Amino acid sequence: MIIAIICGGRSVEHKVSLQSAVSIAKYLGFSSHQVLMVGFTEEGRFVSHKDLILDQHDPIKIRLNDEAREVKFGFQSIDDKKVDVCFSVIHGTGGEDGNIQGFLNIYQLPFVGADTKTSALGMDKHFTKMILESKKIPVTNYEVIYPHRRAPSYQSLISKLGATMLVKPANLGSSVGISKCNDENSFKQALALAISYDSKVLVEKFIDGKEIEVAVLGHPGELIISSPSEIITNHSFYSYQAKYIDKGSTKTLISANIDAKVKKVITGLAGDIYEVLDCRGLARLDFLFSTADGVVFNEINTMPGFTDISMYPKMMVASGISYPELLDRLLKLALSYDLAQKSKTTRPPQ
Repeated sequence: MIIAIICGGRSVEHKVSLQSAVSIAKYLGFSSHQVLMVGFTEEGRFVSHKDLILDQHDPIKIRLNDEAREVKFGFQSIDDKKVDVCFSVIHGTGGEDGNIQGFLNIYQLPFVGADTKTSALGMDKHFTKMILESKKIPVTNYEVIYPHRRAPSYQSLISKLGATMLVKPANLGSSVGISKCNDENSFKQALALAISYDSKVLVEKFIDGKEIEVAVLGHPGELIISSPSEIITNHSFYSYQAKYIDKGSTKTLISANIDAKVKKVITGLAGDIYEVLDCRGLARLDFLFSTADGVVFNEINTMPGFTDISMYPKMMVASGISYPELLDRLLKLALSYDLAQKSKTTRPPQ
């Protein structure tokens, strides 16, 4: 097959996306597939695979050529090569919010991962919570703030959420724009920061507990769910600083240090949430656990980091699925879903 790996983009996770792309291309290169690397610069310009600058030996130096020509193209025919399936690893904005998925749907191209609707819902933490609440799935207590409306008073937020809160943009990934606050002054600063990123802000109760992650693979009804893993950080919460800058402050436990009964609850919820949100292909689901609050859902990542040392592939390896096998399964899942969708009629009955 000819596989287009789509990477880069205007997201804050631009560099992570490029690293994911090279990791995937490296492993697919061992197979009989032909790989085309295509992407978007940080300014949002499309770049064809001929104009990508990639360094296989040092992924930190991977970048898109800003001088590359802007290409007018039909995605099914990049340089006269018919693309059989796409693997987008544009993380966050533009890649996980339904935009690239809708674009690929227009060209009727199969692609790995969630569809347009699920991607958009998964990116919007507010909508995700509302849907799960309707199904009685526990989520963190929260309040929504819109900049154009009068915000609830700080005291009313304390009475609902407690003295310590997290303030975050509703539509962003990688903990960007998230702040922890425990007084009115830090709350005002956190709110201003979050508003600078998004037109909708979530204020959540801060749960002082364990950060738990679960990897799910497959389509609803036939899922492989990993055992829960645990993120341990020296920071006050799993912030952008802890994830990408001060990496020495954070470590992961592939097998979370929690009771077997709690693990069972978490994996059960992971499967339920995956099906409620109508996910397909893959997703990483993040939970919080404390003795006081029990297990609560935090957020979903419909296209997690995909280097061979990223948490999603590592959890799948721990579940007995190697990185190359994981890629093969995802491509097959994308093609099987596309075939099933194309078999459905859109014409009204005669």
